[in-house]
Amino acid sequence: MCKQFMGDILNKTIVLVLNRNWQAINIRTPQEAFCQMATNVATGLEIESENHIRPVTWEEWITLPIRASDHVVRTARGAMSGKTSCGRTRQ
Repeated sequence: MCKQFMGDILNKTIVLVLNRNWQAINIRTPQEAFCQMATNVATGLEIESENHIRPVTWEEWITLPIRASDHVVRTARGAMSGKTSCGRTRQ
């Protein structure tokens, strides 16, 4: 059951892609967003509250604490957050 759920989350188009002007330009799956972040093509957004949004690199993203409201993605290196927050492309 958990394996199916994780696969479903990784392949749903739930990540909003923003350009440099913070305008929505596309949507992606978490799997695609993680690949873009890991290759330094995109930056993730850590959203703690309405007034606290900050860009984070892949290296920081994989170390972020997992909150109760986050989706969890399990990897060979351990669990990481599958947040559905926005990504900003480096175009």
